[in-house]
Amino acid sequence: MSLRSAVIFITALLLIVMPAFAQDAQPGAPGIGDSRYPEFGNGGYDVQLYDLNLTVDPEAGTLDGVVTIDAIATADLSSFNLDLVGFDVLEATVEHAPAEVSRAGQELTITPETVLVTGSKFTATIHYAGVPEEMQSQGFAGLTGWINYGDGIFVMSEPDGAASFYPVNDHPLDKALYTLAITVPEPYTVATNGVVSEIIDNGDTTRRSAL
Repeated sequence: MSLRSAVIFITALLLIVMPAFAQDAQPGAPGIGDSRYPEFGNGGYDVQLYDLNLTVDPEAGTLDGVVTIDAIATADLSSFNLDLVGFDVLEATVEHAPAEVSRAGQELTITPETVLVTGSKFTATIHYAGVPEEMQSQGFAGLTGWINYGDGIFVMSEPDGAASFYPVNDHPLDKALYTLAITVPEPYTVATNGVVSEIIDNGDTTRRSAL
């Protein structure tokens, strides 16, 4: 076989294989597979790390957030879902490339430029903003998630509720590490779990980071 014919053969093989691969990819499941709470969480990926960068104005009730998610695809994904209640999604990227975004209730669907292959690591970044909405827990009778009580704010994220203030695979089965950086105006302060890694006093605001 000549070099020219070998190149033609390889090129033809790629043209045949690649479109078939793309057609085999499927959207990630809108639930993680919990028989009791089938709408909890999402399938098709395993989150390794959430990096939350939040700017909060308690008096205005607003939150501006950038969340970076490191995950591993557990299926060939043409798109994947995150849970998010309310907010305007301003921008989303996957592997630093712009991604399409659509909403259906709590389901935030992210469609990357290219298929996410099973076993591949990927990074998704979502910038969102707005006023957190009250969220009724499906696991118990009462409010969960982001709760503004007038003089301050606290969050309660288990068994559900995290989706009320950041995009998340909102189910305890998908455990992940967290890094946090939260900025609030004076005289408010931030208390969070984890180990405080940095506190920056900007005069009119304070930024607290934790691992």
